[in-house]
Amino acid sequence: MKTRDIGIISIGINKYNNLQSLGFCASDSKKIVQAFGNRTQINSYEHNDEAQPASIDDVRYLIKSTSEASKNCDGLIFFFAGHGFSQEGKDYLACTDTDISNLNTAISTDEVIAELVKSGVKDLVLIVDACRQQVDRSVADIFGERTAELARRSGVVTFFACSPKQTAKELQQLDSGIFTYSFCSLMNDKSIAFTPLAFARPLIDSVAAICKQHNLSTQTPYTAVAPIEKAEYDLITGKLHSSLVKKREMILIVGPTNAGKSTIGQHLANRHGYVHAEMSSFAWKRLDQQPNFRGNMQDFMEKEVWIGGNEDAIARDMLVSIQDQSKVVVCGARRMEEIETIENSEWDVRSIFIFSDTNYRFQRQKHATGRFGLSYTEFIKKDLKEFAWGIANMSGMKNIELVLNEDSVEKYTEAIEEILGCKD
Repeated sequence: MKTRDIGIISIGINKYNNLQSLGFCASDSKKIVQAFGNRTQINSYEHNDEAQPASIDDVRYLIKSTSEASKNCDGLIFFFAGHGFSQEGKDYLACTDTDISNLNTAISTDEVIAELVKSGVKDLVLIVDACRQQVDRSVADIFGERTAELARRSGVVTFFACSPKQTAKELQQLDSGIFTYSFCSLMNDKSIAFTPLAFARPLIDSVAAICKQHNLSTQTPYTAVAPIEKAEYDLITGKLHSSLVKKREMILIVGPTNAGKSTIGQHLANRHGYVHAEMSSFAWKRLDQQPNFRGNMQDFMEKEVWIGGNEDAIARDMLVSIQDQSKVVVCGARRMEEIETIENSEWDVRSIFIFSDTNYRFQRQKHATGRFGLSYTEFIKKDLKEFAWGIANMSGMKNIELVLNEDSVEKYTEAIEEILGCKD
């Protein structure tokens, strides 16, 4: 069989003009290239700051030129090791000359993802070992939320070194970042297919074991899969590794905006081997296919999607995408028609309704500035419209479990695990 053409952009930055220097990012950028090279023949495009600084102009040129040169590749991988931060609703990768008070001196992950997608390459992978230290507590604590959301919408499989509000650690004993060390170890074990599902849990376990051994705080890698069909797809060989499981299990998480649905979806994917699907990703995909539409997402759904008896259109899109999976957590149904279509499918569905007080949810929305950026009045209007769509009726569904999310994340996830009977 013909070997697939795989390209990798690998960037590692240790030295910063305006931020604290790091120890092993440059060498990790080399190790990741070597690890992929042990699996297959690759075309590597590298920039680390061992020889010369990695300025924003240099990094931007590398990304853009490689994207243009990779149009005939089967797969394109982007790896970054260094500082990362979140500000004004976007995630940024810091270059040697980045000043976090001037966002024009950093590369947004929006820009990286756009360039990868522009290449036209079929299989796109983003590997981010950022947030190695908090560059500023006010801007680094939610890095990854925006990137995960945009990657799902754009069809880019993404591996994050840590979950939002965590830091990705370096360890001198390893001469490496803990995540990159664990990732390369898995890549060097050729018995493990390079599929998102096969890598997700071993990455978590390896990083957790190293952190525990060295008495370090929690670091939990996170994998965002898009499209869902690629959860068991080997991103190097192009082969599908479907698990032959008769029972098809779905956890359906519903509730109002910012109640914590995605948080639990990510947790179940991280800790219990579920494939995480966001129904909003399928809505955004439809919107992206109509660039001339003028209006917000709510307008689009009401005027373009939920017409002519198609109130369950997003649910049908989602079901098609997960047909090769056996264990999924789906977040974000907005209409009863969507619930009915899902429950009438071949899946064994367990439904959970998440609720939080309006003010709690508004404060969470403010924390993720840039995602919506709504005033309190605008938030209430959006809320009421979605309740009218059917969210209010979902809480009264037969056999649905109701969970209140107004305490710590730990207590929230424990409550869900108790219901599902899947506590570690």
